[in-house]
Amino acid sequence: MSIGLVAVAPVTTDAETALRAAHDAMYLDKKSRRQTLFFSTIE
Repeated sequence: MSIGLVAVAPVTTDAETALRAAHDAMYLDKKSRRQTLFFSTIE
């Protein structure tokens, strides 16, 4: 199982940007094929 996590500021981050960042984190987890955590940040 792969899960993407992202911390966002709800006032400055729209849903599309947050979902894209979570998807990127999930993809990194799938690509690594290890049970690790990847966190994405929005800058």
